Amino acid sequence: MSASSGSGETPEPAGSVPGRNGTSLPARPFESAPPPRRGTGRGDRLANRLVHAGWQWVARHGAIGPGDVPAERFGSFGEGSCLSFPSGALFGERWIHIGRDTLVGPDVSLSAGMVPGQHMVTDPVVRIGDRCVIGRGSHIVGHFSI
Repeated sequence: MSASSGSGETPEPAGSVPGRNGTSLPARPFESAPPPRRGTGRGDRLANRLVHAGWQWVARHGAIGPGDVPAERFGSFGEGSCLSFPSGALFGERWIHIGRDTLVGPDVSLSAGMVPGQHMVTDPVVRIGDRCVIGRGSHIVGHFSI
């Protein structure tokens, strides 16, 4: 509302839009936010290095490879293959076959059927071949055969 309307209301500050309950919101809220704090002290740098080193350790040891207990739930799990950590939802692993030297990225969901325990009429339902790469965040849901 402009100041010249004569209604007696105060004008919106420059660079803002009307919000709820008569409040004003910044027109571009993300541009007005301060930049993330970057520590310059040795303690901040050490904490950053420790967090990243810890995450790398967790990712390396949380990945699923041949011979790991979670890999034994799959119909087959090829030599040299890896499901990166963290994995997405995994349902019906018995009907999922993964070939050799295959990389499944983090947050990938693999499902044979729509819900855990669903009866499958074919085996395998999901077959991922040799030397395949499935990128981060992908979802593969098979019903009969993929």
